[in-house]
Amino acid sequence: MNLSQMIPWLEKLNADQQRACFEALAIRSEFAAERLRVVAGVRTGWYRLYVIDRQIDTANANQELLESLIDVANARIATGKASQGDVLLGTLEFSQVEERLLTLRKQRKSVEAEINRLAARPVQTPIQSPVDLTVGVPELTVAEIHQLALNSQPEIDAARLRTQATRWGIESARLSRRPEFALSASYFVTDNNRPASTVVNVGQDPWALGVQVSVRIWRDK
Repeated sequence: MNLSQMIPWLEKLNADQQRACFEALAIRSEFAAERLRVVAGVRTGWYRLYVIDRQIDTANANQELLESLIDVANARIATGKASQGDVLLGTLEFSQVEERLLTLRKQRKSVEAEINRLAARPVQTPIQSPVDLTVGVPELTVAEIHQLALNSQPEIDAARLRTQATRWGIESARLSRRPEFALSASYFVTDNNRPASTVVNVGQDPWALGVQVSVRIWRDK
């Protein structure tokens, strides 16, 4: 039975600890950046839904207006005061508005699916857009907004923390060149099925203490 314990260098343990801490902080900053990206995507999509719904309302209103104009043109044709060209023009414009409506509805479905994906919900979950929007102008200058964005950018913090972690990793690698020491203790259980000896006590369980040194030979590694 053998027990051994490596005696570490405290400086190397400290370097490994610092590297692990900076890597953990970098991961937390990356998580914050991803959270901001998701929140921005949901908010942007929600406002896009508002714009698309207003465009759909406008297209529907245009369709109703064109239908009434086509009806008036048909009535004027019956009285001989209009030609078929007027009806054809109205019908063509009505078809273009209908095509526009189809495109807008497809865009809405796409934006709605993207919002549900970011929110980890089923894609078919319906989303109601806002009826009214309150638009406010930020009371900051462009330079202040730029500086605020730089100070509140988790990705920049993550990059800085990764740089610090790399520096501590280099320090840990440098300290790894030092030799390692280990203490060991061994205990051997033996029997007494040997002839008597004047050198050792037959059947006595021997034990041993040892010191081991591991020298780094390949410095390039």
